[in-house]
Amino acid sequence: RPRTVYRNLMALNRLYKCNMSDEDIYKVANSRLGLYRRCSMNVVNYLLSPKVLETANKEECRPALVNPLAYYLG
Repeated sequence: RPRTVYRNLMALNRLYKCNMSDEDIYKVANSRLGLYRRCSMNVVNYLLSPKVLETANKEECRPALVNPLAYYLG
């Protein structure tokens, strides 16, 4: 649902201070494009950065994703 996508993207925007405008996030959430096309938009790429994906959620017992570049270089 577009409302859920908008709410989740706004929460990430506030949490990680990405400074995306409400209008840009609204455009992505209410887009009629497919998921693959929507993922190539700048708003989604900046909000779902490796920094966000590496963060584990201890409240929901959800592990973080591994950044392959950091794993290879480390």
